[in-house]
Amino acid sequence: MDGSLQTRKVTIVNSTATYDIVDDFESYEDFSLSCSPWIMNDVDQSTTYGIEDIDFTNSGSPMSFIVFNRNQTNPATLNEAWNAHSGEKYLACFAATTPPNNDWLISPRVLISDMTKFDFWAKSITDQYGLERFKVAVSTTGTDFTVISEGDYVEAPIEWTYYNYDLSQYSGQEVYIAINCVSHDAFAFMVDDIEIDLPTRVENVEQLPSEYVLEQNHPNPFNPVTKIGFVLPQKSKVTIELHNIVGEKVAEIVSSKIYNIGNWEVELNTGSLASGVYFYTIKAGAFTKSMKLILLK
Repeated sequence: MDGSLQTRKVTIVNSTATYDIVDDFESYEDFSLSCSPWIMNDVDQSTTYGIEDIDFTNSGSPMSFIVFNRNQTNPATLNEAWNAHSGEKYLACFAATTPPNNDWLISPRVLISDMTKFDFWAKSITDQYGLERFKVAVSTTGTDFTVISEGDYVEAPIEWTYYNYDLSQYSGQEVYIAINCVSHDAFAFMVDDIEIDLPTRVENVEQLPSEYVLEQNHPNPFNPVTKIGFVLPQKSKVTIELHNIVGEKVAEIVSSKIYNIGNWEVELNTGSLASGVYFYTIKAGAFTKSMKLILLK
C-alpha cells in the first residue's frame, strides 16, 4: 500500500488522528495523484480513460484518485457536470481501460468514539456508461478491510449526493476508513467534502472559545496580501466574502467550508484589485459580521 501518514490538514497524535478531519481538497496541487495524509492505493494498476479533446496533467495515467480542477484543464471548457461540490477541486477516479476499477482512498488512522460519523459527497459524471460503483470499508490494520456499505456496491447518481456512515461500532478502536471505487467500464467517480467526526481531547475546557469573533485583518493597510482571523465556538460552515465600497462582491475568500471549533486564519491576496476601501464579511452559522480593510498600492 502506497502513501504515508504525514501531518498536513489534520492533527495527528502518535500517528493517529484524534481531532475532526474535514477536507474539501482545495489545498492540494491540481491533478496530483497524492494528497497526504490520505492514502491512495491503485490496486488495478490499469491506465485510465481521459476526456476527449481535453488535456490535464496525469491524464490517462494509472491512478487511484486524482485532485481534479475543471478550471485548470487545457482547454478549460468542461461543462458544469464537472463542477466540485464546493470550491474548485475534488477527487476523481477515472475508469480503468482494463476494467473493473479497484481504487482506494484511505484515511489516516483515526480514533473512533461512540459518536463518530463518516460523511462525504459523491456523484457520477454521467450515466451514459452506467453509474459509478463504490464501497465504504473499515480496517483496524490498514490492510484487511470490512465493507460497511450496503449490498455488493453503492451506485452514485449523476447529482452530488450526501453519504453518511455510523462508525460507533468501532468505538475505542483506532481504524482506517476507505472509499473503494469498483466501477466497471464507466467514466469518472467524484468525491468531495469528506468529514470524519472524532472525539476531541480537551485538557482545559475553559480555554475553548465561547463566542464567534471576526478579527481585524493584519497588516492593514496592506498590499497585496493580508490575513484575516476568526474564532468559532463550535464547528461551523464558514463563508467569507469581500465587497467593494458600494456593496458589490469582488471575491469569495472562503466558500462554505466547514471548520472545527477554535482559532483560524485565512489569507487574502487581492491580485488585480484597485486601491481603496473594502469590506470583508463572515457568515458562520447564524453569526454575520463585516469589517473594513484598506488596500494601498
